[in-house]
Amino acid sequence: PKGVRSFERVVVVGDRAWTLKLFSKRRRLEADGLILTWIAGQNFFHDAKWIAFGRDVGSATVFQRPNIGLEEVPQDVAFALAAFRPSGTLYME
Repeated sequence: PKGVRSFERVVVVGDRAWTLKLFSKRRRLEADGLILTWIAGQNFFHDAKWIAFGRDVGSATVFQRPNIGLEEVPQDVAFALAAFRPSGTLYME
């Protein structure tokens, strides 16, 4: 989509996805009972000849709050949403 770089990673939960760029600015998002967090420390391998010189795209975790505590939610980190879930919703800046 317009405004999303080629190979920009997104975190996909069901039919919804959030760009890691959005995560890196906010560090934590809450949406529809989900708690999404971003943690620095994972470099992107398409940016440079050596992974160590790639930009830090970080990694994400997704949890929900059941009655007590937190429970991890299955998610995918992908490069595309529309190709696999055409009716999905992408959240970005």
